[in-house]
Order: sequence, then structure tokens, then C-alpha cells
Amino acid sequence: MLAIIASAVVSAQNISQKPTVYMETSIKVSQELREDAATLGTLFIILHDANSKSRRPFGAVREEISVSPDGDLGTYVLTPESVQVMAPGGPVPQQFRLKVRLDRDGQGGPDQPGDIVGEISGVKYGSSNVVLTLSRKVQ
Repeated sequence: MLAIIASAVVSAQNISQKPTVYMETSIKVSQELREDAATLGTLFIILHDANSKSRRPFGAVREEISVSPDGDLGTYVLTPESVQVMAPGGPVPQQFRLKVRLDRDGQGGPDQPGDIVGEISGVKYGSSNVVLTLSRKVQ
């Protein structure tokens, strides 16, 4: 009986220690794309399971923004409350591929010509101080 109670206490401690934040990320636009970025006003932050072959994202955030002259798009704390999860109740990835897009037409879906994107992979669940730079314009 004592072993069962000890096991339950250890499990409860492990659950309470898991982060409630998927990640915290600062997003910037590269120097050479800042002028083009100034005309774009929709930001998509897309989280994929880094260990999955599925094209479907784990979740996404869509936000209307203004790009500052210094290319700083802000810091985002991505949580279960702020991210629209595509399959609610499913498992949370332990590693993410993070893709961010400044979108020309404001519509979800694949990248379109004129969009500005950046991507990094291998971001661990609960990471902070993740910096992503948008460095590619879709042709």
C-alpha cells in the first residue's frame, strides 16, 4: 500500500512540473526584408510536431500586426490558451518545428508568393528565449 501511495506522489510531482507553456519565442524580420515586411499585416505562428511526418500542424496562432521599422515583431508566449490546437485532446509534441509567416493575403494555408517566412526545428516543449528570424521571401 505504501508503495502505491509513493508512486502516486511521484507521478503527481512529475505532472505538476511539466511546463504549461509550449514555448516562448521572439520573432524578428531580417534587415534585407524589413521594407517588404512593412506592407504585410497578418502573422501566422505555426507549430508542428518535429518528430511527425504529417503536414498537418499541431496548432497555430493568427494575429494582425504592424511591423516595426527595426523588424521586431514581438515576443509570444505560446500556451494551450493562445494556440488553436488542430486536434484537441491529442498528445502534445515534445519537440516542435516552428514556422512563422508574415502573410500577404491574410489567408491560412500554404505559403504564397510575397509571404515572408522563417523556420526552426528541434524546439523542446517548454523552451524559452527561442529567437526566430524571418529571412526568406516566397517567390
